[in-house]
Amino acid sequence: MQVVVSGVEHALRTIERYADMQSKLIELAYRLCEIGSTVCDSVYHTSVSVFVQKTDTGARVVCEGEDVLFIEFGTGQLAGTTAGLYDAVPSVVGEGTWSATHAQQYTRWGFWYFGGNRYEYTPPHPATYEAYQEMVQAIPRVAKEVFGS
Repeated sequence: MQVVVSGVEHALRTIERYADMQSKLIELAYRLCEIGSTVCDSVYHTSVSVFVQKTDTGARVVCEGEDVLFIEFGTGQLAGTTAGLYDAVPSVVGEGTWSATHAQQYTRWGFWYFGGNRYEYTPPHPATYEAYQEMVQAIPRVAKEVFGS
């Protein structure tokens, strides 16, 4: 009978340790995303909303707004030139892809007017890639803070 009781107690302690680790992993993910959101917010200082969203398994950085893809990947001749930095890129990113289905200024003339200014391109500002790099670099420091030394 003693073996059964000690086996159950061991199983309970293991479950408690797992639950504690799981909550710490979620905290780690959230804190890393806070770092990433700060990086994105510093680049997306326009009409883009940046926030951290909790998920079932941790957290994610969310960047919302009409200009996200234009800022992140650039426009015109430079659209998508930084795509190689990412694991996955939306299929709508590429030279002239937006223009082809909208005002078609770029696809017709190779330039467009916005706010009274003429543009042939806008450079990409890969905020999410920069955020990812900052988050990866912060893992050792934040993990020590969350899990202890």
